[in-house]
Amino acid sequence: MFNILPFILIVLSLVIIIFVIVRKYPQLLLLDVDTLPEIKMARNKNRLIMHKSEQREKQYYANFKNKLVPFIKLLKNIQLAFRVLVGKIERKVGENEKIPNGPSITKQEKKEKIIMSKDLVKDAQTDLLQEDYPTAEKKFLASLNYDSKNKEA
Repeated sequence: MFNILPFILIVLSLVIIIFVIVRKYPQLLLLDVDTLPEIKMARNKNRLIMHKSEQREKQYYANFKNKLVPFIKLLKNIQLAFRVLVGKIERKVGENEKIPNGPSITKQEKKEKIIMSKDLVKDAQTDLLQEDYPTAEKKFLASLNYDSKNKEA
């Protein structure tokens, strides 16, 4: 009998709780949490804090950007000086062009090779007119050795 009494009290309290909830359920459904003054105050507070933090962030980045301007100018001046230096070196070395996989050749030597290639092409064409095909072929190949970009060869 003493074991049943606590069980009856628990069941009775649950029934009362359920009864109250069922009676107040429509009112609970109509309760709008967004209209509570505490919630409104909390939202306003959060909005103000976010607005202040955004302003501070913008101000911080503006100050940071202003502090970087002299550094960026310095880097631009260094780059300009480097480009001027490279330009001077290129002008000094400009007379000696390097051919990949070969020794450096001056412009004068390059012009001489082009002239030699053109002379060989002319000789080869005269050999073609005389129908001496093997020597013409050798001269065309030799002219290509001197100037590989020669279209006539």
